[in-house]
Amino acid sequence: MALDNARRYERERRTALAIRRSLLPDTGQAFAGCRVAHGYRPAGQDDVIGGDWFDVLPRAGRRLAMVVGDAMGHGPESAVAMIQLRTAVRTLAALDIGPAELMHRLDAVAGATPGASFATCMYAEWDADLRTCTFVGAGHPPPLVRRAGGQAARVTLTSAGLPLGLGTGRYEPTVLHLSEPALVLLYSDGLVESRTSDIDEGISRLARALDAGAGGLPDLGHPDALPSLCGRLLTRTTAGDVGDDRTLLLAELTPGVNGPPRTGETATA
Repeated sequence: MALDNARRYERERRTALAIRRSLLPDTGQAFAGCRVAHGYRPAGQDDVIGGDWFDVLPRAGRRLAMVVGDAMGHGPESAVAMIQLRTAVRTLAALDIGPAELMHRLDAVAGATPGASFATCMYAEWDADLRTCTFVGAGHPPPLVRRAGGQAARVTLTSAGLPLGLGTGRYEPTVLHLSEPALVLLYSDGLVESRTSDIDEGISRLARALDAGAGGLPDLGHPDALPSLCGRLLTRTTAGDVGDDRTLLLAELTPGVNGPPRTGETATA
């Protein structure tokens, strides 16, 4: 019986790991004026699937959607809710709608999805032509932005927004105009909140780690630079009593620099 239980546990663990790997976007991706990397650490050794999700999605034109979200709880139920919300974002991103409308529709999806109510989310959209990054939050920690030659700072959102699934949320966009290169960091609350530290302290600690990590890299343009920085942020900001998944999405925005052509575009598009 013990051997049978061990084999069953190992099969379930391999299945969970395969699902998690299938949900992770490729790291080190390059788009129009933007490179993206990510980092993820589960809450515990055996919690290979939790409620955190993140994605990078090309949109119409020269826009790029980046999203980090967190469904409440742990285990299979939160994982199912996470997968459904992630799928909904992918579907909505394929439509030609603005970030605020996308979040409003995601709120409706969450309200009709068991286990998805009170999920939080931060959506960012980079427009390479307008040189703007638009943020819409749903009860999620604020992004960090580190401009060239400056220090990392929280984005002052027009509205923090209510968590998803409540049906009463008003989601307002916050637009940053970026004429110089900048780093944008989206993350889950597991990276900045613990039982022994305040979330504001955690965000400040993460901002300092971003400054130290970016300043310690000789060449951010190197293909391994952003993934390396993600790894540093995960390890340097982790508290000893971590009880939640830790997720981050790091983008290097470079206005005026064209990325590889999208599908169906020519090299001069």
